[in-house]
Amino acid sequence: MQNDIINKLFNGKNIENFFLDLVFQCFNYLENNKIKKLQNKHDGTPVSDADIEIDNILYDSLSRLNNKIPIISEERVHSNDSFLFECYWLIDPIDGTREFISGGTEFTINVCLIYKGQPILGLIAHPPKKKIWLSFEKHLLVSDKSGYLNPIIKSNFIFKTPNIVTSKYTDLETNNFIDNILKKNVIKLSSSLKFCYLVEGKACLYPRLSVIKKWDIAAGHALINSVGGSLIKKDGKDYTYDYNKDTSSPFLATNNKDTLKNITFNTPIASYFT
Repeated sequence: MQNDIINKLFNGKNIENFFLDLVFQCFNYLENNKIKKLQNKHDGTPVSDADIEIDNILYDSLSRLNNKIPIISEERVHSNDSFLFECYWLIDPIDGTREFISGGTEFTINVCLIYKGQPILGLIAHPPKKKIWLSFEKHLLVSDKSGYLNPIIKSNFIFKTPNIVTSKYTDLETNNFIDNILKKNVIKLSSSLKFCYLVEGKACLYPRLSVIKKWDIAAGHALINSVGGSLIKKDGKDYTYDYNKDTSSPFLATNNKDTLKNITFNTPIASYFT
């Protein structure tokens, strides 16, 4: 069914070429325009002119593809009831705006197609390295230095000491969860690059026990699904997007459904997740 939805949406168009063209429009804009912060939004988060322009590029291209599919963007007014639609795009034009405005490199462009609450197509683009991750129909493609998309070689993600990837600024409960892991290496990253580390085997677990916006995680969720990973809630069930809030539940994201079985905890994980 998911494949049918994607095929119908693209109607014979080459999916990879569509997204390569879309992403390189964004890359070209960012490369040829200076950063200018506009203001803080009502929730106190910053926004730049680039957030707005990248939003326009994404919105226009996705609308031309099929103007009947709703688009929910961080940079546009929307009703939370829109998350109840059967099918919609969920986008974050620049994930990691603070990092972007400060001149850092850990920011991304996120695009995801949601169908019946599930992420069925995901794109993450990293402008500083001009790198792209694209997943659909259980395929995961990653761009090479020439800009071509190639299938990523899926591994068994075997590790001796687990690499845990997390946000640069974490809450107390997430910190306590990480401290409860007996042996680990911790990698701190901004934006959806954390999911890219998971699918490339650079990390095996991304714990987030505080809420985050849905558009920050949906594309990455699609990516980890394509390599056999999962994003689970505190009740152990798979996370879905079909409820009328724009924030997520606390979650654990892994690149393999057996990851948690292979990590040693000081106290049982059930004290955090059942």
